[in-house]
Amino acid sequence: VLSVLPPWTFAEVLRAGEAAMVTVGVRDGALIGSGWSEVTGTGNVRMRVATAEGEIWLRLPTMADYAMVLRVDPFPRPLGAAPGRLPVVEVVLNGVPLEAIALGWTPDRVGSYTVALPRATVPRGLNRLALRMRRAEPVVAPRIRPGLSDGDAIGLWYVRVQPATPDSAAPSPPGRR
Repeated sequence: VLSVLPPWTFAEVLRAGEAAMVTVGVRDGALIGSGWSEVTGTGNVRMRVATAEGEIWLRLPTMADYAMVLRVDPFPRPLGAAPGRLPVVEVVLNGVPLEAIALGWTPDRVGSYTVALPRATVPRGLNRLALRMRRAEPVVAPRIRPGLSDGDAIGLWYVRVQPATPDSAAPSPPGRR
């Protein structure tokens, strides 16, 4: 039940005209694919970490244009307000590169980035979203600390997909689920 229902529920929420979310740590096992760490953090601060590429499975109800919001941060948190380097996240849907997002850093807030999922890349049914981490070159000499350094990983909080607008929906090809 926990591996089958979340992807179908995701699609049904979108079909009902509401935003659907993959929230880290909340029955996310069927939607979070390879490349992610176990859930880390406590309380409201829960994330999964990727050092190379992490995949997320999105079941979308129709071939249409969607807007997606990614909540990601550099991991670990930079040591200061002006980090030496920040990663770039390449967003790829079903093997098609969509956008490269240069992550920013604000100590008081989590990063929020909106990405368009164009109809040409979105078949009806299961879609593979990949977040590829590209390490940025240091702006200044890197700070040395044990483990990961600034710009070496990303932390995912959630993915939210907005429902397709009626004029952006197109009939789905037969046989795709």
